[in-house]
Amino acid sequence: MRRELLSLIVSLLIASPAIAAPPACRVIPQISPADQIVAEKDSSGVPTVVTLNGQPSKDTTGYLWEQTGGPAVTLGSTTAPQLTFSAPEVGPSGATLTFRLTASGCSPVQYVSTTTTVNVTNVLTNRAPVAAASVTPSAVYEGTLVTLDGSASSDPDGDALNYGWSQLSGPAVELTVDGAKATFSAPSDVPFPNGTSLSFRLTVSDGSLTGNTDQIVNVLWVNDPPKAELSCPESVIEGGLITLDGSGSTDSDDGIASYGWSQLLGTPNATLPDYDPATAKTLEFNAPLLDSANDTMTFRLLVTDNGTLTDSKQCAVKVLDITPPVISNVPANVTAEATSEAGAKVTFTLPTALDNVDGILAVACTPASGATFPLGSSTVTCSVSDAAKNSASANFSVMVQDTTPPAVTAPAPITVEATGPGTEVAIGTATASDAVGVKAISNDAPASFPVGVTIVTWFASDDAGNIGTATQSITVTDTTPPVVTPPTAVTVEATGPSTAVAIGAATATDAVGVTSLTSNAPSVFPVGTTVVTWTARDAAGNAGTATQSVTVQDTTPPALSGVPAGISVLTGQAVSYAPTATDLVDGSVPVVCTPASGSSFVLGTTAVSCSAKDAHDNTATAWFNVAVNYGFNGLLAPYDASKAYKIKSAIPLKWQYSNSAGAVLPSAGAQPRVLIYQVSNGADSEDAIALNDAGASGLQYDSQTNTWQFNWKTTGLASGTYNVYIQSGLTGQMNGPYRVQLSR
Repeated sequence: MRRELLSLIVSLLIASPAIAAPPACRVIPQISPADQIVAEKDSSGVPTVVTLNGQPSKDTTGYLWEQTGGPAVTLGSTTAPQLTFSAPEVGPSGATLTFRLTASGCSPVQYVSTTTTVNVTNVLTNRAPVAAASVTPSAVYEGTLVTLDGSASSDPDGDALNYGWSQLSGPAVELTVDGAKATFSAPSDVPFPNGTSLSFRLTVSDGSLTGNTDQIVNVLWVNDPPKAELSCPESVIEGGLITLDGSGSTDSDDGIASYGWSQLLGTPNATLPDYDPATAKTLEFNAPLLDSANDTMTFRLLVTDNGTLTDSKQCAVKVLDITPPVISNVPANVTAEATSEAGAKVTFTLPTALDNVDGILAVACTPASGATFPLGSSTVTCSVSDAAKNSASANFSVMVQDTTPPAVTAPAPITVEATGPGTEVAIGTATASDAVGVKAISNDAPASFPVGVTIVTWFASDDAGNIGTATQSITVTDTTPPVVTPPTAVTVEATGPSTAVAIGAATATDAVGVTSLTSNAPSVFPVGTTVVTWTARDAAGNAGTATQSVTVQDTTPPALSGVPAGISVLTGQAVSYAPTATDLVDGSVPVVCTPASGSSFVLGTTAVSCSAKDAHDNTATAWFNVAVNYGFNGLLAPYDASKAYKIKSAIPLKWQYSNSAGAVLPSAGAQPRVLIYQVSNGADSEDAIALNDAGASGLQYDSQTNTWQFNWKTTGLASGTYNVYIQSGLTGQMNGPYRVQLSR
């Protein structure tokens, strides 16, 4: 858009030279040199930088450069006095580039353009050769003969090439170069496991320019297998420590990565411990117990190197039997009752024996089963041996004793009545018999018996210390109940629907003893009479009772609330009230008011009575007054509170009475009177002034307009401020004050 605008302005300036007189300032664009011939590049192939210089322009402050023809080039700053760009690549015939400079300046602004041409000629240059290299074989191992081949290199100009190979990194090798190829032997010992890398550079030259490329050769590591070595003990006793030693195992290159231990032959079967395969050169564990005639175990060590190659060794260990037979089913200690002074004949079942190698073996016991054992304790020893001469024994005891007690016959049970807390009873005598003989008879009877059942135990002993027993029951009964004396009857005033009452405490006596004294009294009592029963019990469960009356009476009237102190309304205004009443016993009770709320009230004062009665006929009553007044809208014109009236003048005071809506009412019966007080120090005087209202100028009522008028004659009054009040004799209402200023 800017280019078209500048062109339009220049065309107008050229086409209309006579529009105005030539200005003193004139823009003349000039480009130095006017035209140029340049080579596309220098001998090294670097593009030529072309400069377009507009600085010679006259009266010019603004510059705008544009390419208008030829191969497109990238321009520098198009608004600078000088412009530079790189010459483009052109063919053998070259190319012509055209540019336009628009110069601006002076006041008013002038825009003037000029053009220049740049002829770019073709330049022939040498191009660098391109290096290309390959490696054979594709997988290179330690000691492999490697060939580096650069014969695929080329020159874009078809020039003959020279080849050069050099090693850049990695273990040094000896290169044998033959034209485009070079050979070498890969290193024979490279690091485990990733091998090593060698890098080489191929440089090709056409005699003036060179090209190069790098080639990396990865030499792969070749693994040698490890050699396993294993030693172990020839024999070991059961439970003995076995050490399998593979620490002599070796690997010639990358080292041993893991040790694997296993048992190849058994039984017996060993329990190999957990181990770290990376470090377990040796393995220690305890020999197992033999469980058969098999006694030799074979173990294997498998070693693996870091290249996963393996080798293994085996060894055998014989386990020696040192475990004696196990005796089972040994009889428990035997206790037999003596059958004679010699003791008792005792039989028992022989124990069994099992050996882990020899199996079941016979057991011999001394003394033998069926022998006669004397009174007291005897030891029986049972023993067995296996083929390896491992022996075992076990013992148990045989006790022959006399434990039969004498037989006791107790006297018959006895029942008697209690004579007090403790009662003496004649209980009789027991009898006893024993095969050996009774040594003594006794009992644990107390000197006196309590109420209830007492069990007396009779004891008989023999010379062996055996004691026989028998029991006799002695029953002492108590059937007399306690005597209860209750508190006196109680009468109280109700404090609510239920009333807490202090009823006192009863007393009770019993020949044996009182164990409890209770009542069925509730925690609180209802209004009315409640009979409380007192109950006393003795230890035998006998119960005595007595009663007490508790009377709760309600003589308290309800409490009224919400009764107005008094209500004052304007005639026609609704009157409403809603007192409530609460009774200690009955709670909320209804309130009846006369006249009722919402009734119509006449002018004046009416007394209202409100009463409430509870369920027990207790009544509460309250009164208040409803005062119904006229509405009063103030003194009417010509009264003017801001006016000063002359003494001796008659001042007309007019007013009307209205209802609550402001409507004027007939008020002939209002019985108004006028009270006027002189104001002193901002307050009304104590007494009203005397009014001269005689004759037709006194208090008047206009029944047509329902207007009252009082003509106040001010003759003889002092100058000052007066307050006027209007009082209705019917309603008692007082309206005012209305200010009147008197002056001479």
